[in-house]
Amino acid sequence: VGVSLISLFLVVITSVVVFYTSMLKKQTEEALQETQKAKAVSEFLGSLFEAASPEEARGKTITARDLLSEGAKRINKELSDTPEIQTAMFGIIGDVYRRISDYEAAEVLLQQALNQNKQLFGETSKEVLMASSNLGELYMQKGQFEKSDSLINIAIRMTESVKDLNPVARGELMQIKAELVFE
Repeated sequence: VGVSLISLFLVVITSVVVFYTSMLKKQTEEALQETQKAKAVSEFLGSLFEAASPEEARGKTITARDLLSEGAKRINKELSDTPEIQTAMFGIIGDVYRRISDYEAAEVLLQQALNQNKQLFGETSKEVLMASSNLGELYMQKGQFEKSDSLINIAIRMTESVKDLNPVARGELMQIKAELVFE
C-alpha cells in the first residue's frame, strides 16, 4: 500500500511539473513574440522619423502629417511579409490620424486594421476587440453614431470572453458607450 501511494504521489507531482512547464514555455514564447513585434514596430516608426533628420530633409520642413502620410504609404510596401506588424501599424497610424482629426485617413487604416485582425486572430480576439473599439470611437467623432454604437456593443460583448484584457479597456468602452447614449 505504501509503495502504491508513493508511486501515485510521484505520478501526480510529475504530471503537475510537466503541465506547468509546458504552460511556462508557452507564455515565454508568447512574450518573445510580443517583444519581437514591439521591436519591429519601434524600428518602423523610428525609420519614419529619419526623414525629418537634417541629412534627409535637406532644408525642407517635414511635418507630423508628412511623416504619417509616408508611414501609411510604406505599410503596404514594406510590411506585407509581416502581417501582424503591418496590422499593428495600420492601427497605430490610423489612431494617430484620428487623434489629429484626419478622419478619412484614419477610417481607411482603422478599417484595414480591423479586417486584418479578424483574418489573423479570429473574430473574438483581443486584437479585434481593440480594433473595433478604435474604429467605433472614430465613428463617434465623425458623428456616425449608429456605426459607432454597433462596433462598441460588439467590443463590450467581447470583453467577457477575451483573455488577458486590461481592465481599463472595458471601462473605456463603457465610457464611449455612455457618450453615445447622450449624443
